[in-house]
Amino acid sequence: MKIQTHIRPTCDTARVAFIDQTSKMGGAEHSLLDIAKRRLVDRCRDRVILFESGEFQRRLESFGVDTVVCALPSAASAVRRQSSIVRHVQSLQALRTLGKRVAANAVDFDVLYANTMKAFVAGAMASRRSGMPLIFHLRDIVSAEHFSRSNRLVIRAMCRVAKRIHVIANSSATADAMHELVRQRVPIDVIHNGIDSVDHEKAFRLRDEHRRRLRTELSLDSTSRVIGVFGRLSNWKGQHLAIQALEHLPECHLVIVGDALFGEEDYRESLRRRVAEDGLEKRVHFLGHRHDVPELMQTCDLALHTSIAAEPFGRVVVEAMFARCPVVAANAGGPAEIIQHGQTGWLYEPGNVDQMVHAIGVALDQDDDGISQRALIAATESFGIDKKVREVSALVKEVVGK
Repeated sequence: MKIQTHIRPTCDTARVAFIDQTSKMGGAEHSLLDIAKRRLVDRCRDRVILFESGEFQRRLESFGVDTVVCALPSAASAVRRQSSIVRHVQSLQALRTLGKRVAANAVDFDVLYANTMKAFVAGAMASRRSGMPLIFHLRDIVSAEHFSRSNRLVIRAMCRVAKRIHVIANSSATADAMHELVRQRVPIDVIHNGIDSVDHEKAFRLRDEHRRRLRTELSLDSTSRVIGVFGRLSNWKGQHLAIQALEHLPECHLVIVGDALFGEEDYRESLRRRVAEDGLEKRVHFLGHRHDVPELMQTCDLALHTSIAAEPFGRVVVEAMFARCPVVAANAGGPAEIIQHGQTGWLYEPGNVDQMVHAIGVALDQDDDGISQRALIAATESFGIDKKVREVSALVKEVVGK
């Protein structure tokens, strides 16, 4: 079942209490930062309630966004996507307590807005306690491929616990999985993530300078072909497949930008071991977490998306389109909605390294076919941040108005 994307009128003055679980800058946090700071410009007096302090809090406060930290109890912080029902039962009391604190910090606001999964559970309990409506910004595909059975049972239960719930899905893929899971009348709107293109425009204007800098940093000559993989290091994100593909691309170098964020350090070390075992140390470059992603994209001849499971959205795919960097992506979930194969990028079946290598070869051989320009136009029309924030604000107004 495909969910129709609704475009509504612009902003409102409803006060939103956003809720997020982490201090680390993942895709969900980048998206919320863009929404919060633009609503602040529109004189919307919102608040972001976080479960831990750190980089995300500092980034929000640097733009003047009101933030509050309600510490996540240890019993709840141990819950993961594949956690058992026992772990969930152990965490429930801690999450009830957290829900009370969230409700207390949102007492002067009009709507709760959960940006992540644990934020959704605490937000549902806060909604039940306070009677406030809850918007859940769903950024995950809630299928058995991504979540344990007990996790999915909890999501269904929280949809009933919340006093009044409305879901924003960041792609049709996430919306379809949510409808399949809840099997009840939960309103769902698809609003694709918006991306701020300003930094990518600035980086593009200095493209040659950025290319020289990175190639000097990595001791590459000017003729080397550079493939970039961007995002957190995680097994399902598939960076190991990029390393495997490189064995069939002897003229290319691979730049891996990102780090392990959520207890996935073992996977990061496995990538480094594989590179050493395959003798690829001179062609695979681990850059870790970086703040200059727009500049790094300008240094790459191609951006590669490698997820082996369906990607809920694919923020880095759109960022590469704004960067005018050709994209090869796995044909599942969000990227399949973003890219038109052969027109704005190239798609291959997830996990199929042979198809990936072929698509990379085609992309690198077609420097002047206009795909990057068409991709830029498509990204601007469909994923501009201002348009998406207006859609979110309009939905907030609608939910509060009900």
